[in-house]
Amino acid sequence: MIVDLKKWLHGSWKINREIRDLEQQILGHFEGLLTFTDDEFNNLAAHEEGETTFGTHHGLATSNLIYHFPSLSVAKVLFHDRRYFHDLDLRLGFWKVEHLCASDRYVGRFTVQSERRLDVEWSIKGPHKQLEIKTILTRTKE
Repeated sequence: MIVDLKKWLHGSWKINREIRDLEQQILGHFEGLLTFTDDEFNNLAAHEEGETTFGTHHGLATSNLIYHFPSLSVAKVLFHDRRYFHDLDLRLGFWKVEHLCASDRYVGRFTVQSERRLDVEWSIKGPHKQLEIKTILTRTKE
């Protein structure tokens, strides 16, 4: 489905996210913008910014990741400090990843719904977190 992953991701995406804390039975939301821009190392810098509501908390939230492309169709997703997070390959329109963060296990599913929409789901289980996060990314008009 997506052959040139860097080209497809590049630009701005509207974020609509639902966050469920399964242990504390709290439902949260995040709305904002994810922008993929070229950096000086021929990677994509992913900057996420928006408003989050989670329980009694309401405020600005940001996140930064780096997408490194060893090939046309595959990205190595890194945290802002360049630690490895996961791979991403959407040639088949679907990708599943696992990541261990201390003793919490993250399972992610990426599904291409259309040229303008990507759904991302994370299930996080462990002694520190019990979360389900569902994100709909919709490309903004450019």
